[in-house]
Amino acid sequence: MSRIKGIAPQRAGFFLRLFYRAAVKITGKITGTAVLPEPVTVAALQPKLLFGTAGMEQALNSSRSVPQHLKCLASIAAARTIGCAYCMDIGPAVARRQGVSERQILELVDFETSTAFDDAERAVIRYSIAMCSTPAKISNEVFASVQQRFTPAQIVELTTAICWENYRARFNHALELEPQGFSDGAYCLLPTQVQSSIHAPGV
Repeated sequence: MSRIKGIAPQRAGFFLRLFYRAAVKITGKITGTAVLPEPVTVAALQPKLLFGTAGMEQALNSSRSVPQHLKCLASIAAARTIGCAYCMDIGPAVARRQGVSERQILELVDFETSTAFDDAERAVIRYSIAMCSTPAKISNEVFASVQQRFTPAQIVELTTAICWENYRARFNHALELEPQGFSDGAYCLLPTQVQSSIHAPGV
């Protein structure tokens, strides 16, 4: 059970109900499961922040200089590094619809040696893990690997996407928001398994 109870649809005002309907529609489109995400109902306790985060989500979604599947891989790696159960539920569901293979999700913990990943994907995953580790320490080697493959504008987009997933994961993790079944029946790692298994060179 989450630490804070959000605003249920039946208690929401007119504009919030409209927002909830849009959230259900968008969630269905990006995950294949049309439900109201619990983090949205919790964030609704502070409407200004809710609408602000919605704006950020829209901005990231409309920024397409970096392939979506790369940002999805970065997001899953971030969620696993932080240990957010909610994000590890919804993240793979989104990733599958953006071209990330089941094998890549399964073998993410072994991304350095798995043949399921190319060099650009490995660079993105290393960067994400480094950014989301505590303390965050991005070595010159890790950053150079990203810099060799992406333009400065792409690096800004990629870095922002990882930072935003870091926000989502820590928000959900701190409030103990539980998975909603987006990846039911699909492969998923427990946070403790991830923390002990993933390693990025130079981090």
